[in-house]
Amino acid sequence: MIKHYRIYSIIPAARVSQKAPRKGIYVSNQQRQIMIYRTPYSNFMDNNTFKEIIRQIITDRAEALARLHASGEYSRPSMGYAILDPTAPADIPTSQTLMVLAEVGPEGERFGINARAKAFEHRNLNANCGVGVFVSQHRLQQGAFRFGFSADVDGTIVGASGASSIQDRREATILGADFNYRVQQFIEKWKNAKENKEGWWMNNDNIPDRRYTEEIPDPLFTL
Repeated sequence: MIKHYRIYSIIPAARVSQKAPRKGIYVSNQQRQIMIYRTPYSNFMDNNTFKEIIRQIITDRAEALARLHASGEYSRPSMGYAILDPTAPADIPTSQTLMVLAEVGPEGERFGINARAKAFEHRNLNANCGVGVFVSQHRLQQGAFRFGFSADVDGTIVGASGASSIQDRREATILGADFNYRVQQFIEKWKNAKENKEGWWMNNDNIPDRRYTEEIPDPLFTL
């Protein structure tokens, strides 16, 4: 089921900027806007839990980004992040697999589309978008993004944009790993709950998804 949530996050105890160039909540010159387009675990994870997982992992990266910029390691305090739905079947169009888009910092909106392009290119070409940019440029379609990198962390494809190519890859890799960890941590608790221990299927009703039953064609022969 596809949902679309928009989350505005702030840094606690920080001063709200009076010069906000975009609509949203700005804190100490850092805006965080998080947009959720898909909730792939809604059959056993409530939406508030999923939103809190996303809020936490983006907050962690935003706070790290602020520190890295303050130290001079990163050139700007802005970053765009795009996470694709790791549960999306291969036959779903890539444009429909966008799960999370996050814009951090005063230039976050500008880098959000770049991050989305990186993630989409990664899924469409089945390769890190840096491969197309730096090695196999003949694979890039007209209008493709010209910079890398992206990351695939155990099936979770993430695009990040706003820093150098290797820093973008670092950000994408960390965010993908954090997402996987938080979700798997929840799943382990869910599976070990008393009411779910004896189940076979990944939902609260303990029944197979309809794609395993309703979409199977009739057999040609039954022996």
